[in-house]
Parts: sequence; structure tokens; C-alpha cells
Amino acid sequence: MSDGYPFVSIQVVWDDAAQSMIRMIIEGSWTWEAMQDARSEVGVLLDMVPHEVTILLDLLKSRGLPNGYMWQFRRLNMASHPNAGPTVVITEDGLVISLAQMLNKLDCDKPDRRGVYTAPTLEDAQALARSLRAGAET
Repeated sequence: MSDGYPFVSIQVVWDDAAQSMIRMIIEGSWTWEAMQDARSEVGVLLDMVPHEVTILLDLLKSRGLPNGYMWQFRRLNMASHPNAGPTVVITEDGLVISLAQMLNKLDCDKPDRRGVYTAPTLEDAQALARSLRAGAET
């Protein structure tokens, strides 16, 4: 149910010329089916490069999480792809921040764990992604 607002598709774009970050941009209401379609698009972009890529999930203009978020939130992590790096969720929503923190605690012992982080702005997310990449390269 859209509560009178149209559902939107999720835009997937390279966030930088080096193709080290992919941004998923969500504005308005969205569904988990739209997220699954966007994840498929991200997979196509990840297949195009030979290196790790940080996923930026931009929820700043989103109308929040759709129903079923407790069961679906873990699927936001793209760690199943070999080129997927950490996921940085761009949000100021306290629920989403708490879910990301909980996810990190639940997944902390997994060997393929890449991490889910949060940042309040796109600029902060990009800086965090660069910092995580620099830390991984040392």
C-alpha cells in the first residue's frame, strides 16, 4: 500500500569516476521487490569491475522502510557478490541506524562480513567509503 504516494523505482548509478562506489538512490515509497530489482542492477555493475566496490544506499528522501523490514533488512547487504565491499546507508532515521547496528552485531562472526555502516549525508558516506577502502588497502 502506498498511502497515496506512488511507488518509485530505485536509481542505481556509479558514484565516482573510479567506479569504487555505487549509489542506490531511493526517493519516496518503495517496495522490497524494487530493492531486489535494484540489487540485480548493482550486480551487473559489480560484474564490470575487477575490484571491491562500496555500496551507498541513499535513503535521505525515502519515505522510510516498507513493511517486513525486520525480515528483509539483512538482504540490503550485497556481500554475496565477490566485488561487493561494505554498505553505507545514508540516513538520519533512528530505526534504520539501529537496524544497521544490530545487523553488524548479528553478522560480526561471519568470515565474509563486509559491514553495514551509516552516515547522515552523502558527503559523510563518501568520506567513510574512502576511509574504509584506505584501511583495507593497508
